Amino acid sequence: MRYFYNKKWVCCFMFALFILSLIPLLIISHSALPTQDDFWYGIPAAQAWQETGSITQTVNAAVQRTQYAYETWQGTFVAIFFMSAHPAIFGAGFYMLGVIFVILMFASANLFFLKVILMDYLKMDKYTYGIVTLLFTFISMQFVFSAREGFFWYNSAMFYSGFHSLSLFMLGMLGLALKEESEPSKISYILVPIFAFLVGGSNFISALTSAVVLALVLAWLGYKHFCIKAKVSMQKWLVPILGFAAISVSLIIAITAPGNALRQVILEESGYGIQMNPILAILQSFRHGFLFFTTFRQQVLPFPVWIALGCMIPIIYNATRQIVQKGVFIHKYSILVVPLFYGVYASTFTPNLYSMSSFGPNRVVNVNFYWFLLFVFVAMIFICGNIAAILGTSHSSFLVEKSSGKDSSSISKTAAIGLAIFVLSCVFIATEDVNSMMSTSAARSVITGEARTYRIEYFERIERLREPGVNPDEIPFFTVFPYVLPILPPGDNDEVVRFFR
Repeated sequence: MRYFYNKKWVCCFMFALFILSLIPLLIISHSALPTQDDFWYGIPAAQAWQETGSITQTVNAAVQRTQYAYETWQGTFVAIFFMSAHPAIFGAGFYMLGVIFVILMFASANLFFLKVILMDYLKMDKYTYGIVTLLFTFISMQFVFSAREGFFWYNSAMFYSGFHSLSLFMLGMLGLALKEESEPSKISYILVPIFAFLVGGSNFISALTSAVVLALVLAWLGYKHFCIKAKVSMQKWLVPILGFAAISVSLIIAITAPGNALRQVILEESGYGIQMNPILAILQSFRHGFLFFTTFRQQVLPFPVWIALGCMIPIIYNATRQIVQKGVFIHKYSILVVPLFYGVYASTFTPNLYSMSSFGPNRVVNVNFYWFLLFVFVAMIFICGNIAAILGTSHSSFLVEKSSGKDSSSISKTAAIGLAIFVLSCVFIATEDVNSMMSTSAARSVITGEARTYRIEYFERIERLREPGVNPDEIPFFTVFPYVLPILPPGDNDEVVRFFR
């Protein structure tokens, strides 16, 4: 039993579980193939590559498509370039590289961002950090609202999950630059503004949310410097200033795009969404942030998510208690971080409320979900820290790790038992509905042969569509529809032919 309560072995178990969960995702990515917007955005670059074989000409074609979309559809110029230069322009078989890139980027971004919070600020040991981070990243991926749009449809996945990941890399580097015990590294002066500029030109949710965080960081530095007279070096000011300036410039370029107004007219004429007053959209964002985990609970937040978050409480409480003992974490206004960060989380709803008066499509709700989990995580840190400060550091509690440091401590037992309950809950929910978890759904499609059959039928359909004079209505449609894969729908026939000519 001592191994069950050993943090090292619990961490190793979580690592093995996480790697195991990635295997079916990486395998089924072989059957992920371009569809819908992948064609429209990628046609110029694909044709340039087929005709010239020149990387320069291919990139130039992607730039031209970006400019055209900027003028006629939407201003997210950085994201549009990545959507126009996706891997399938070099051949459909390369599409899987984009899927794998987004999956690994998302996982590594969470591991890095949480490493900064948990190890650099909360001083957790590597095994406790591993347990919490792997658990957090696991639920972020497995219970995403739409696995298809979150990771397997490149156009959507890169646009939202990909740039959300980039924003986490940017914020993590910002966190490292602001550590009190050291000055910012030279690389942070370069990468933070570069990442900020790229995020500013991506989806409006990641851009707005990241800009809000950067603004709050500058406000916090101003409060420290001018109100409590704490010395803030120019180097620490410079990194967030450069980041905020870069994201502001990029966001302004995206917002002022001529295509935004044209797109809004099309959306309203089609009945897809009506523009909301911006002030009302901001106010409604706070309400929708609450609705997300009440009205949407059965769809977005299944009970394993709550169990996983509950498992983290004793671990986080112990970490905050230890730094409270050192007097370096809590001061009387720190609890205000919780409502402030709720505002950050609520800002993820503002762009779609403003443009469409709704939550938006599944790919948007995915980002709402990512930020909801981050909000709960940050709230736990500051609430636990304030409770530890109020109760004092000499009390005894089942939440507190004994000073002996033995692996049989209460904290290890509590976390290990909680993780066991979490694993059992995942098994139960996957048994009830195999599609409720991304990896179990992907594994089922691989094991039953659905994924392979879909890939075969996809290329058969492409070959038939390329035949001169063929009637698309006479081509048999797919016989299988793997849950996580983007399906090639009828109606894209002309674009399919142009893309694969």
